[in-house]
Amino acid sequence: MPLSFTKTAPVTAQHTGALIRHALTAHGVPHRVEASFSTSASLVTTGHEEPSLYITSQNHNGHMHYDLPRTAHLSFSAVVTTATGTHMIYFGDDLPPEKDAEACAAAVAAYLRHPTYDAPTPQAPDCDACEDYGYTKIYDASTDAPIGTDPCTVPECVARRAVAAARWEEEYALAERAADDHAAVCSGAECCPPF
Repeated sequence: MPLSFTKTAPVTAQHTGALIRHALTAHGVPHRVEASFSTSASLVTTGHEEPSLYITSQNHNGHMHYDLPRTAHLSFSAVVTTATGTHMIYFGDDLPPEKDAEACAAAVAAYLRHPTYDAPTPQAPDCDACEDYGYTKIYDASTDAPIGTDPCTVPECVARRAVAAARWEEEYALAERAADDHAAVCSGAECCPPF
């Protein structure tokens, strides 16, 4: 029998992001990717009046991100911060990734379901390539380890980034003009203390 090194599953199927997104969609929980400037990203619930729940996956090395390799998966967690503090809605404990994703999604759905909550239709990500994150991961061909990212090249995603960049430039220009206008009338430390 010849030996083949062909992958039997897509790389994204070997990560926790697809699991938790599918489970949340199955439970009718709308969500989106919330990216930070660090290396972590969370899934965030949307479409309700209550504070958003943040959902991440942890691995045995202490890394937190919603989309980690399944082989190192430790647990999913869901956290919400309300006026009374931060509360853990779900924290998995030594479950296989598939069961952990299902249990986490069920706990999030149960938390959000009450008489005043009318769940909107779940929205799929606009971009399947980057899941609206803006970047696609680059994986090593021999080990499937992530080795970097590239900006997403899907035309709709590129257009969304261009619109967001233009909006940011406009907001930045308005802030600059406001600062310049204030600088013309500012009397120094008496007007704007240095603290």
